[in-house]
Amino acid sequence: MNFLKTAACGAWGLFLFAFPSLLEGQTPPNFVVPSGNPPLRRTSEPFGKGLARYQQVLSSQDIKVGAVNIKLIGFRPNKYSSSTAHKLDMEIKMGNSAKTPAVLSTTFAQNVSGVLSTVVKRRKISLPALPGPGGFTVKFPFDAPFQYNGKSDLLYEILVWGNDIGNKPFFYDLDLAFSPYVSYVANYTSPVAATGFRQVGQGLVTYFEYGKATFTPFGTGCKGEKGYVPAISNVGLPRIGQAFQVHVINLPGLRHAWLFAGKSKTAWGKLPLPFDLGPLGLTGCKLYTDVVFVYPTQTQGGTGNNGYGYVTLSIPAFPG
Repeated sequence: MNFLKTAACGAWGLFLFAFPSLLEGQTPPNFVVPSGNPPLRRTSEPFGKGLARYQQVLSSQDIKVGAVNIKLIGFRPNKYSSSTAHKLDMEIKMGNSAKTPAVLSTTFAQNVSGVLSTVVKRRKISLPALPGPGGFTVKFPFDAPFQYNGKSDLLYEILVWGNDIGNKPFFYDLDLAFSPYVSYVANYTSPVAATGFRQVGQGLVTYFEYGKATFTPFGTGCKGEKGYVPAISNVGLPRIGQAFQVHVINLPGLRHAWLFAGKSKTAWGKLPLPFDLGPLGLTGCKLYTDVVFVYPTQTQGGTGNNGYGYVTLSIPAFPG
């Protein structure tokens, strides 16, 4: 399936993420939010609280790596930590945030832009014992990379469905930082709770490993409003019976946009492709695919090129 970036902002090229591998012995590229040396306190949230739903938002202003494929999330034990190992029935999800850390909602659903990707599928996971400091030793490799677009505020959600001591709380102290770049909302009565309590300006010190995204262009983008050239990427992968998203960035918010999906890049009926859209007033833009499906959306975000939009595509399952 070929994707065309729409005439609303000029013709866009499709970019597909690839996953480059590391040479043996190399340290994976990583980043930490909040960065620097913010004030800290210790917390047993969320892993040591029994049943849990925990959402944390991380400001894009403190994420300097651009568009990447996030492959692992980790947390740092507090220097006073001491805990035996435990086993949790849990999962982790990740996505883009609809709220900045300053205005995080106490309603979990209101904080999510689009849909969350399950990066660590629900299962029983062993938490390591905490002998004390030693870096980010509590790590969760992803089952599938999360493709971060480099623009949006980032959100992750930890759901704890049970633990090995009858869902009772236990001490599992991690580093929590005070910083304007993070906030969280949590509920420790149920992993399906709709609302929770909010802590603005504080959150777990969170470590991420990633692979740099490489891009294969489909067509050549053209300038839209104020000279910005929009770019699109996918969040998640197109799998049978599941949904994934196509995101557009580098354009103003509150604008109409359309994603065209087709099956040919050489002809649309009798019309040869690519087709020059200049005579229609879209100077420098071309139509690169036939139009079989049209998915409308409206961009969110601020002025300048800080806006973004997305459409959610459901891949049908084969019958039987």
